[in-house]
Amino acid sequence: MTRRVVAVLMTVMACAGGAARATDVTANILTDTTWTVAGSPWVIKRNVQVRLGATLTIEPGATVAFDGFYRLETDNTKPAPSIVALGTDDNRITFTSNLPSPTVGSWNMVAVVDSSSSSAFRHCVFEYATEGLRVIAGDAQIERCSFSNCQTGIYLQYSSPSITGTSIVNCTVAGIQCQFKSTRPEIHDCYLDNRSGGAYNVRLANYDGGGFVYINAEYNWWGTSVEFGDQGIRASIWDNVDDVNIKGVVIYTPWYTEPAVETTSWGAIKALFKG
Repeated sequence: MTRRVVAVLMTVMACAGGAARATDVTANILTDTTWTVAGSPWVIKRNVQVRLGATLTIEPGATVAFDGFYRLETDNTKPAPSIVALGTDDNRITFTSNLPSPTVGSWNMVAVVDSSSSSAFRHCVFEYATEGLRVIAGDAQIERCSFSNCQTGIYLQYSSPSITGTSIVNCTVAGIQCQFKSTRPEIHDCYLDNRSGGAYNVRLANYDGGGFVYINAEYNWWGTSVEFGDQGIRASIWDNVDDVNIKGVVIYTPWYTEPAVETTSWGAIKALFKG
């Protein structure tokens, strides 16, 4: 056997050994913790809380896999704990199911609480969740992420984050669900197309009493260039136009009249939102 063949075999064995690594997560996080690529996938075996002001940092390229209907969340203790998941253009952070054949709602959610939290999500993938990301009373940054095959992609309560350059597709209830009038996100440069699942791209609920509020959702691609009709942009939004008891309106004009690229891969999607 030549030295070249031996070297190739050793490389293959090393790669196979590396692919088998995984870290089970079975306890709450009480101190600053980093989930590394080397320990990935981080397999969630129960509901896990980040508590007591701790920060969970997830390295670019890491995968967090939920082994059942579990959630990863910060609690409402003071000082506020945080989840910081800042992937890169070439090394995304993935939140997914650990099941061999996942479906919509195979795991619960990632949830962050409190405006004083430093939680942020960039270049993250959320798939097969009930709610990909829930933000409560906070303004966590959501930038250049991807949500697909969830019941709801992003669920907001009392929160006004900036959501930019993000793809939300194939959700079955809502792409972005906004609860209560103090929820006023800025939604821009996003790719929203959840009509095939019968979901709303943006849905407002419990916007009760008092004057109107306006959600700025200008300059997005809504899965169509047509404004009206059963499959038009307007039909993919639920607000005061649909229910007069909702004291909120989604401002979607002007919108992008066509996507810059196909959406068959992340490489294609990121080309739309490069920069």
